[in-house]
Amino acid sequence: MVRRTIALLVGVAVAGGLITGCESKSSDPLQVAAKLEAALPAKAPEAATPVGEVLPSPAATAIAVDQKHQILAVASATSLALSPLADPVSGARQVPLPGPVGELTVIGDELLATVPSANAVLHIDPVSGTVRTEQVSGEPTGVSSRDGREFVALAKPGGVTIRRGDQQERLVADFPGAARTFPVNGRLLVLDRLYTTVTEMDPGDGGKGAALRAGEGASNGLVDRYGRVWVVDTRGNELIAFSVNPLIMRQRFPVAGTPYGIAYDAQRDLVWVTLTGRNEVVGFDIAGGEPVERHRISSVRQPDSVAVDSGTGRVFVASALDQGVQVVRP
Repeated sequence: MVRRTIALLVGVAVAGGLITGCESKSSDPLQVAAKLEAALPAKAPEAATPVGEVLPSPAATAIAVDQKHQILAVASATSLALSPLADPVSGARQVPLPGPVGELTVIGDELLATVPSANAVLHIDPVSGTVRTEQVSGEPTGVSSRDGREFVALAKPGGVTIRRGDQQERLVADFPGAARTFPVNGRLLVLDRLYTTVTEMDPGDGGKGAALRAGEGASNGLVDRYGRVWVVDTRGNELIAFSVNPLIMRQRFPVAGTPYGIAYDAQRDLVWVTLTGRNEVVGFDIAGGEPVERHRISSVRQPDSVAVDSGTGRVFVASALDQGVQVVRP
């Protein structure tokens, strides 16, 4: 496989923020195309021969592993299944959901789930299954937290709301496709799926800094233990690494097969990426100067989301159809 690493030393300064709207404006250096469309996972091939064990599950919209409480959480359109990691087949607790989950993540002692259709961020106790609903108008798509604040990406009006408790401190607009937020090294990086960019933001006052292109169709991302933000370029078939303060693109690495889901094993420095166009999952060692492929696994059909148990190294791949949740021990 051809490998390449590209370092960009200068970010693109954005004065006054990104331009709103979905039509082309020639003065905007960050807009990819005349018509802005978020990158989507590929329609997976019919043939799928997953390795490992496959657990029965309805079509999944998101999956997460709560390492502290040893819980596997799998979200479907109407419910969240909470299962013990030691035995994910039996003992699952079903928690009703008000709609499909945009992002499911572990923050502190809770699972946080964004539900755009319900204008809600759900705070879920992974042990008891109790839910506290935080109403957040604007169709929340992603959520993160740092120092007592929540950073919620909003599809409408397209921006980020900075919240403390249930109260909004400020709203930072002009992110038409705000999808994910990543607190890292005292800054906040915002992933915009429509503009396929990442933009630095001050998590205190909401001030916007530099912005960089994130490939041809950025979709998902995460932060590793070195403070790098890894972004999946679904349309451009790449895995891209950024560092912040200042914002720099560190690496671009080709990943053919329409990558979409991403998860990180901090114990082994492995980033797992699902290839929706091939029904595969690939594990990349990111400890060195560039990603090195260590694992390639045949997956369940339509592997839109993935999670990792860092304690054991097990990988959980969720099918967005009704093909179940795959458990693999690499």
